[in-house]
Amino acid sequence: MAVNRKKILELHDFGDGLSIRQVSEATGNSRNTVRSVVRGAEELGITREVLAAETPAGIEAMYAEAKREQAEAVYEEPDFEYMVKELGRPGVNRKLLWHEYSQECAAKGATPYQYSRFCELFKEWAKKLDVTVRIVHKPGYACQVDWVGDTSEVVFDRVTGEVSRAYYFVMTMPYSGCMYVEAFPDMKMPSWIAGHNHAYRFFGGAPAITVPDNLKCGVAAPDPYEPLLNETYSQLADHFGTAVVPAKVYCPKGKAQVERTVKIVETWVVAALRNERFHTFDELNRAVRERVAWLNEQTARDRDACRLDIFKDEEAEHLSDLPSDDFELAEWRKARVQRDCHIQFDRMRYSVPCAYIGCDVDVRATYSTVAVYSAGQLVCMHRRLRGRIGQYSTVEEHMPDHLRTSPDKLWSERGFTEWAAKVGPSTEACVRAILGSKRVVEQGYRACRGLKSLADKKGYPTLEAACAEALAVTSQPSYTQVKNLLARAEAAPLAEADTDRLVDGAVGSLGFLRDPGDYTGFPPADGNRSEDGEVG
Repeated sequence: MAVNRKKILELHDFGDGLSIRQVSEATGNSRNTVRSVVRGAEELGITREVLAAETPAGIEAMYAEAKREQAEAVYEEPDFEYMVKELGRPGVNRKLLWHEYSQECAAKGATPYQYSRFCELFKEWAKKLDVTVRIVHKPGYACQVDWVGDTSEVVFDRVTGEVSRAYYFVMTMPYSGCMYVEAFPDMKMPSWIAGHNHAYRFFGGAPAITVPDNLKCGVAAPDPYEPLLNETYSQLADHFGTAVVPAKVYCPKGKAQVERTVKIVETWVVAALRNERFHTFDELNRAVRERVAWLNEQTARDRDACRLDIFKDEEAEHLSDLPSDDFELAEWRKARVQRDCHIQFDRMRYSVPCAYIGCDVDVRATYSTVAVYSAGQLVCMHRRLRGRIGQYSTVEEHMPDHLRTSPDKLWSERGFTEWAAKVGPSTEACVRAILGSKRVVEQGYRACRGLKSLADKKGYPTLEAACAEALAVTSQPSYTQVKNLLARAEAAPLAEADTDRLVDGAVGSLGFLRDPGDYTGFPPADGNRSEDGEVG
């Protein structure tokens, strides 16, 4: 029979009304039930005033709450903070933790909660403290990568003053928040690969999963269900033993931790270095590493330790071992060793031992190195040049002995002008004009080398005469103009008398004399001329 506790208490009236037996007969409840209700009222402190103010449902709720508290008083309280930490470890779930909790209770002689109540209490506790993020990320299980949206113009070439834009690569471990940042001159595939190589080395291992954005370097065909990875990026993942799982398209929450890290980097790295000036990306990255080391040593907002310590203590052990070498994106090309003992690759020049002059060689270039092979054997290796085009990487031992002991004979402004002065004043004027017309003097070296080649083939007097005619037309002659003048001279041979004058080195104001008929029927292309061929 249902128990109406309020009615029982009203009839008994706290001892001033009916007796226990009379209340039992009036309500149809047993005497033990009546006694339990009366005793409970005394324990709960229910008075006549409380009884009069409460509804029957309110009285029942007071008894039910007291019963629940009394029941839970005999159960062992779980350690929820310990559960949060353990749930972040691979393979750990609430069922396992409940099983361990039950065993501990049995060992202490305490009463454990059943599994359903155990999970219910944990959800209530976690909801109050907002610890969802800690539960989601397992230590060392995944990393997230992205490019920083903001760029900076802080790299200035020493020679030309040209400014290079810096792009920032970011990899972060979501559990600890530990980050790696590196600046690159672009966001192309070589930079993307190099960023991963360096980041994995920084963390000392690779996680099971790498989560990138859907950029073209990483994902060839974005798809919410079966994204197609870029082939090269897939090879990198196989090399390091990690699985690439791209974030969902247009869903920043899929890589929320790296998005948060990007905002930190934008403020404390990019913006913090905005007024600095660097001459190379190596200099910039040294400053970046200092800033990132400082960030990693800051105490995490919701933890009692810094990011780096959390990573070392709780994440590093879960990373897989790295292979002995990095993944390299290599490009192969053919090149010929020039007479100056250099090859040209990607508009930069690298020295090769002089024994290979005139030989065709194979060039293997990665992001950081340029290696030269001949017949499958490594000949030499250089650090890859970046930035201003036309730079040289020269090893002195590659030069012939006579050039090595006489630096002035190497390609230089002084060497070319001294040689040109021996040929004649017009040739010297042409060489100085060519070198002076370039933004960087080294950019005119190959043109001057071309003039030397013409001198070797045609002779000094012929080159001097061609340079004189070029100067008569323009104050800024080029190698191509001189070469074309020599070609035209061969097509229309000079008079024998004038040739003798040129051989003797007496170059007059007439320069190359041609038959007036050569110019009949069309205007001269290189200036106004008089009837005897003089330049007007």
